[in-house]
Amino acid sequence: MIFSKILQCLIYFGLILYPLSQAGAKPQAESKSTSSTPDKKREKPTKKAKVGAAELNVTAATAKDNIEEKIKAQLKDLNVLQPKGSAKSVDLAPLPRQLAKVELSKKHRSLAVDITPDKEIGSVAVFAQGSIWYLVLGGVTDIDIPSFDVNMIPGLVGIDSLKSETGEAILKIVFKSRQTPTVTQTSKGVSIDFQHKYQTINCNDLIQLPQKPQDPYCIRVRFSGNVVEFEDPATHHSFWVLTSEKPFRAINEYSYPEFTLLPSEMGVAIDKISEDLEIDYHRRKVSISLENGLSVSPRFPIESGITAQSIFGEFSSQKAPDRIIALNRLTSHASNQVLQKNIELIWQYLGLGKVPEALNLVNLLHESYPDIVLMPTFRALDGLTQLLVNRSSKAVELLDVLSYDPEPKFWYRLAAASKNEFIDTDSLHNLINYKAHFQLLPTALQARVQGLILQTAVLHKDNTVLETFSDKKFYPDDIFGQQLFKLAQAIIMLNDKQKNRAIKQLKALSQNLVSQRVATLAAFELLKVEEQEKTVKPEEILATLNRLRFSWRGDFLEYYISKHYVKQLEEQKQYAKALPVLRSLIKYFPEQAHRDKLPELMQKNLLDFFDKKPAPSLMESLSIFQEYGDLAPNNEQGDHIILKATGELVKLDLYQDALDILKKYLDKKLQDKTVSPDRKKLFLYKIAAIELLAKDPQECLRTLGGIKDPSKDIIDDVALLKAEALKQNGQIDAAISSLGETPLQIEKKGELYFTKQNWVESATKYQNAFELFPETDKENRSKCIFNLALCYALSNNKDKLNDLKETYRQLMDESKYKEMFNFLISDTAFSGALTSTEFSKIDNFADNLKKVF
Repeated sequence: MIFSKILQCLIYFGLILYPLSQAGAKPQAESKSTSSTPDKKREKPTKKAKVGAAELNVTAATAKDNIEEKIKAQLKDLNVLQPKGSAKSVDLAPLPRQLAKVELSKKHRSLAVDITPDKEIGSVAVFAQGSIWYLVLGGVTDIDIPSFDVNMIPGLVGIDSLKSETGEAILKIVFKSRQTPTVTQTSKGVSIDFQHKYQTINCNDLIQLPQKPQDPYCIRVRFSGNVVEFEDPATHHSFWVLTSEKPFRAINEYSYPEFTLLPSEMGVAIDKISEDLEIDYHRRKVSISLENGLSVSPRFPIESGITAQSIFGEFSSQKAPDRIIALNRLTSHASNQVLQKNIELIWQYLGLGKVPEALNLVNLLHESYPDIVLMPTFRALDGLTQLLVNRSSKAVELLDVLSYDPEPKFWYRLAAASKNEFIDTDSLHNLINYKAHFQLLPTALQARVQGLILQTAVLHKDNTVLETFSDKKFYPDDIFGQQLFKLAQAIIMLNDKQKNRAIKQLKALSQNLVSQRVATLAAFELLKVEEQEKTVKPEEILATLNRLRFSWRGDFLEYYISKHYVKQLEEQKQYAKALPVLRSLIKYFPEQAHRDKLPELMQKNLLDFFDKKPAPSLMESLSIFQEYGDLAPNNEQGDHIILKATGELVKLDLYQDALDILKKYLDKKLQDKTVSPDRKKLFLYKIAAIELLAKDPQECLRTLGGIKDPSKDIIDDVALLKAEALKQNGQIDAAISSLGETPLQIEKKGELYFTKQNWVESATKYQNAFELFPETDKENRSKCIFNLALCYALSNNKDKLNDLKETYRQLMDESKYKEMFNFLISDTAFSGALTSTEFSKIDNFADNLKKVF
C-alpha cells in the first residue's frame, strides 16, 4: 500500500521520533527460567554524547513490520501538568529479608499469578518491555516459584526471577505476544490475571513533554511507592521503576531516543536507553532529563550539509485525486486503519495544495483523538497546515519539537520568520539552506510556500532569500504567485541599483487588481522609494499611508504599514492623529506591539502633544485628555498632563470637573508608598486652590491640613493659599499669624493689614518685603512700592509719597503699575476720590491663583 511506503519513508527521514525496533525485540530469559529461551542477547547501549532522531538506526524491515502498532503507541497528548522546580533523587538502601510465595495457575486459557508475602507487600509495579512482563515487589527480597508447565498456557514462553540493586525480588514472565494483565489487591497480597489482548489507555493527564531545551519530561503520579533500579541480564535493558501501593492508572508506551516509558498496569517503569539519563521522583512527580536536553525538546543542529529528503517524496499529483476519493470511502467505515487513512488523506490534500480541506480534517482528528498531536507524522502535517493558513504561532508550537528533522525544520524556520517578521531575520535568512527541500515539494504546495517566503523577504529586504526563491526555474503557474514573483524581482532591482526599472515595475504592480495584497505591498515599497528620493510632499505621504493601511487588514502587512504611518505622523508633529493608530495596533497586534514598545510610544506621543508649541487649542486638549488621559505615565510627566488639562478647565471656571479629575488621579496613582511625597503634596495644593476658587474656603483649609512639611517649591504657595482661605473665612488675625517671614509671606501680611485698614502696619510690611526681594525681581519690588504708595496716600502722608517719587520713579515707569503710581503721587489723588476698595481690584487674588495651573 502506498501509505505504508510513505510511512516507511518518514522513518528514513527521521520524522517519526520513536525507536520502533524495540517493539519487535524478542523476549529473553536466563537459566533460572522454567523453559528455555533464545540465546541471542541485545547489546548493552553505549553512552551517547548527543542523542537525536538522526542517530536512530531503524531499518526499513523493522519499520514495515511495526509501523501500525507504533502509530497506536504514539497517540498521546501534551495536555499535562507543568513541572515546577527540580526534583530530588531518592536514596536507595538495602532491604530487610522477606519472602513471598508465588502461585501460578491457568485461568481462561491464560496465566494467573497470586503473590502472598510472609509479611506484607509494601508496593508493586507491573509493567512490560515488549512481550515480557515484570512484577517488581516492593519490600520483598526473595520469591518462591513452584514448578509450572509453561506449555499449559498458550503463548507463554517462560517464568524467571531477578534482583534489583537494593535486593527487591522481581518476577519476569515472558510471552510470545503482548498481553494485558488485570491487577487486583487481595487480603493476602496481589493477584495478576493475564489476557490475550492489548488495549490502548488514554493517560494524557499524566504526562508532560518538554516544551523548551533543558525542560524535563514529567509524569504525574497519584501514589507513593519505592524507587527500584535493575538490569535484565538476558536483554541488557536497564530499568528505573516506581512501585505503587495500589492500582491507579494504566500507562501506555511512549518511546524516545533516550528512554522508553513502558506500558504499565501498576506503577511507573522507564527503560533507560541513555546511560546519562537522570530520573528523579519527588512529591509524586517523576522527572526525566539530560544535562544537554532531551531529543524530544526543540534543539537546532547546525544547518549545514542538510540531506534533501521530503515527506512528499512519493506524492503523485496525477494519482492523488483518485486516491482521495478512495480514502474518503475507506475512512467512512470504522476500522483499525481509519486513523492511518485519515493521515494519508491530509497528506494527499496538502500535496495538491488543498489547504482548507486539510485543515478541516486536521480539526476533525483533533476532536476525535485529543492525544494524536503526540504522533510526529500527524504533528508535522498539522504544523504545515497551520503555516499555510497563516497561523504562524500555532505552526511554530507544533513544529519546534520536530526540528531535528530537516524538512519540518524548513517549515519551522518559515513559520518563525512569518511570526517574528519585525524583530528577527535569522529564521528567514536560514531558509536559503533549504532550497533543495523546496524543490522537492509538489508544485501546488511549492507555490504556496514560495508565496510565504517571498512576502516576508520583501518586507525584510533580504536580497539573498529573494534571489534564491525568485529564480526563473521557480516561476509559479498561478497568476497570484506570478504577481508576488514580479514584486520580488522589483526589490532585487532596487538593491542592484536598477531604480528606474524597479519603479516602473512597482507602479504597474500597485495598479494591478489581480492581487490586492501584492498591489498594497508594491505601493508601500514605491512610496518608501519616493520618500528617499524626496519626490513626494509630506502631506501626500501621510495621505497614501492612511489609504494603504486600510487596503489590507488583519495581518503583519497592516501592522507594518500602520507603524510606518505613525513614524511619519511623529515627524510632522501630528501627535493627536498618531494616538488612535497606535491604540489600534496595540489592540489587534498585542504581542508584536508590546515587543516593539508601542505602549511606551503612545505615552510619548501623549506627552509630546501637551508639550507641543504652539499649544493645541483648548477644545482639542480637552478632547485628547478625555480620550487618552488614562495613558498618562505615573510620574512627573504624567502629572504635567493632568495639571495642564485641569488648568484648561479652571480657565473656563469648570471647577467641579477639574476637582473630579485631580481627586481621581490622586486616589488612583498617588497613594502608593513608592510615590514621592512631594508629588502628592503638589496635587493637594492644586486641589485646595481650586476649592478656594470655587468659594469653599473651609474645604480648602481641610485639604491644606493634609500637607505636612511642604517642599521648598510650594512652601510659599501653601502659606499664601492658607492665609487667603482664612481671610475669606473671616479669620484675618489667624491669617496674619499663620504667615512666616519670607518676602512673599511678609507681603501677604501687608495685604491683610491693608484689609483691616491699618495703613501704617501695612506700609511697614510692604517696606520690609521690598527690602528682602532681590533687585532682579523687579515685578515684586514694583508691586511693593505701588502698595506702599497706596498706604501713604490713604494715610495722607505726602512726604513719604514724595520720597517714593524721587527714589523709585524709574523702577515704576518700567512696571505695569506706572499709571496708577503716577496718579498716587499727583495732587489729584487727594481730591476725595481715592478709596481702598478701588485699588484692591488691581491685584485680584483669584486671577493670580488661576495662573498656578
